[in-house]
Amino acid sequence: MDGMVFSVELLDREGGEIRASLFNEAAEQHYDLMQCGRCFTLCNGSVRPAQKKYSVLKHGYELVFDGRCQIHMVDDDADIGAVRLAVQKIASVTQMAVPSSVDICGVIVSAEHPQEFQTKEGKALVKREITVADDSGHSVLITLWGDRARLDSREFAGSPVVALKGVQVKEWMSCRSGSMAEAGSMILNPTFLPEAQRVAAWWYKGGNQQRLTYISHSSSPAGSLRPPQRATSVEISAMSQQAMPLYYMACLELKDGGDLQCNRRVDETGYCRMCQKSGKVGPRLNVRCRFQDAFGSCWVTVFHPAAEKVLGSTAESIVELSQQSEEICEEALKDTYYDEMFELQLRAKPDTWGGEAKTNVTCVGAQRISSREHSRMLLKEIHQLLK
Repeated sequence: MDGMVFSVELLDREGGEIRASLFNEAAEQHYDLMQCGRCFTLCNGSVRPAQKKYSVLKHGYELVFDGRCQIHMVDDDADIGAVRLAVQKIASVTQMAVPSSVDICGVIVSAEHPQEFQTKEGKALVKREITVADDSGHSVLITLWGDRARLDSREFAGSPVVALKGVQVKEWMSCRSGSMAEAGSMILNPTFLPEAQRVAAWWYKGGNQQRLTYISHSSSPAGSLRPPQRATSVEISAMSQQAMPLYYMACLELKDGGDLQCNRRVDETGYCRMCQKSGKVGPRLNVRCRFQDAFGSCWVTVFHPAAEKVLGSTAESIVELSQQSEEICEEALKDTYYDEMFELQLRAKPDTWGGEAKTNVTCVGAQRISSREHSRMLLKEIHQLLK
């Protein structure tokens, strides 16, 4: 089955950790076989540099398996642990560079109810905020997402010990909080961990009466076990660049009965404000690409249909890949990097962003260049120079 991928984190008896991704046929064959905490042998994989965006592990490489792989479950090995944690004290989180990833083991001192909401793109999400404290006398707010947030609220009651692997540390208003990465791990009541035993002993020998320092808010009442409500008014003076969608849904109705399509963005219902109606709708690419030649490189905004030629794919195919998985889509696009040469028609105009002068470069046309014809042209120019 095309378009399938899932990833696992592997731990060996030497304590080494590495991420492995199984694609397509390998994913279909082995998804039900792979179980957390069981031992396996894996053969016929390949190695590539680790994609840190999708992994919380420190390893610089990761494994990739396709339909040629051989994966077999074997007897459990007592020398291989179920999880490897590099636990840090919550107090030390305030000294870390951000963004960063950290492993935490502490006591859940409060948990909010799960909250469901939708992103601007219409994607449904669910989150739950918990407050975790450890024997450093500090507590931190951590956001859980997806299935972790949907766990029965009784799982978080009674101050259980929790081990969190891959907490993404964030900073806001000089305060620190955490967010559980999808690739991370959460273990409730991990009694097999020495860190969990130590934290539990601290909590029940007086830690539950200790005045905690809450690092996720500057003015938290000492000893408070619930994050205080906060409201802050700010003026946004600058925005960091975030990953943008590769496409948008556009109105495909003809302008005033002519031959040109509207191509304006429509809302969630398919309504076009320009045409003032709901009509034919389809995806249109709008991609930021970095092009490079012998003299330098430049970020360029590439619009449909030039973007289809640059990516070597239709907008409909990009939509299908994006809906399957962001990682699958990214892998498909990476295959186009440095794959072809293009003759580009660019348009540049001065612009201002955040009070700074910028040059906005857009691509209005793109044609693939034949490597054979280009080589002949270069040889001809070389011969002329040698005359």
